[in-house]
Amino acid sequence: RMYGKAAFAAMMASMAASDLPMPWARMHKVSAPTLLTWGRDDRVSPLDMALIPMRTIPNAELHVFPNCGHWAMIEAKSAFESVVTTFLSTV
Repeated sequence: RMYGKAAFAAMMASMAASDLPMPWARMHKVSAPTLLTWGRDDRVSPLDMALIPMRTIPNAELHVFPNCGHWAMIEAKSAFESVVTTFLSTV
């Protein structure tokens, strides 16, 4: 299972065993304009998890979809496509 406790534990163990810094410690190096999309009701990655990349990636934009969980591209398909299309047309 992609989101099970075992998968999460394996991911954390892999990062801990790596010589590389944690992913969030390198976000400031992202130079491309970045669109972050989040579902307001995401129980896998709660909305407050968007704060670190939003504040750390220099040119990041956050769009939060109401009445939406983890799979914004499916749960809010047309709104997601509109937001992404608009973002891509401006970069």
